[in-house]
Amino acid sequence: MPVTLVGQSSSHSSRSISSSSAMSLSGGSQVFGGGQALVSARGFYQRRAPSVYGGAGGSGTRISQSVFTFGSGVFNNEKGAMQNLNDRLASYLEKVHSLEVANRKLEMQIREFCEQKTTISRDLSSYYVNITDLQTKIARSRLENHAVILQIDNAQLASTEVKTSYTQLSELKRTSQSLEINRQSILTEVGLRQNGRRQRKHVYTRLNSRNSNVVATVLIVFVSFTSAEHKPHIERRVKTIVEEIVDGQVVSSTVDTQLEEIQ
Repeated sequence: MPVTLVGQSSSHSSRSISSSSAMSLSGGSQVFGGGQALVSARGFYQRRAPSVYGGAGGSGTRISQSVFTFGSGVFNNEKGAMQNLNDRLASYLEKVHSLEVANRKLEMQIREFCEQKTTISRDLSSYYVNITDLQTKIARSRLENHAVILQIDNAQLASTEVKTSYTQLSELKRTSQSLEINRQSILTEVGLRQNGRRQRKHVYTRLNSRNSNVVATVLIVFVSFTSAEHKPHIERRVKTIVEEIVDGQVVSSTVDTQLEEIQ
């Protein structure tokens, strides 16, 4: 009659423990652990090794017992084998229990350590105040920088205007020098013309004086000839005209009339 045995399970760990021991059976047959099957002369024997699933005693442990199937007339000491399996299961359970106790102890120590390790909260309000002040100073500095940049731009524009003014002034100076040279040449030409005019006036005055003398001489000769021929005793009216000629024009004149007896 086949018998099936399933071991108890406990939920604490996730590790597995397996048995690989061998058992001696009556009738010269042996069964080895690890899931091997042995067929005897009078039946068959199948065994699966017991295992413990889960860690070394933590939560989630599952212990499973091997399933044994016995053929009729194979085992004479069935109770001994069951007792052996139960003893091994008890030792496994004891180990699991000890591991659970150690696990709980470790969990408690970890919890206490985490509770003791309190997070130190730092007051950052003073830093916020400093940050605000620095931001204000930075904004003020930016405004000052913009003002300085505008001043620099204005200074550059003023410098450009000054350079342009200097250029224009230099051009005006050159123009003034050119005009001064032209003026000097014109003054020189005017002086030369005035000198030529004075020379011409002097020549004209000299020629006019010479002409007057010639005319007077001719008149005297003519009057003398006429008087001597027609009227030995007549009065001669001598008219002396003195003229002042400037630039070929008569400016003033005087008339002097005298009566003379012609002999």
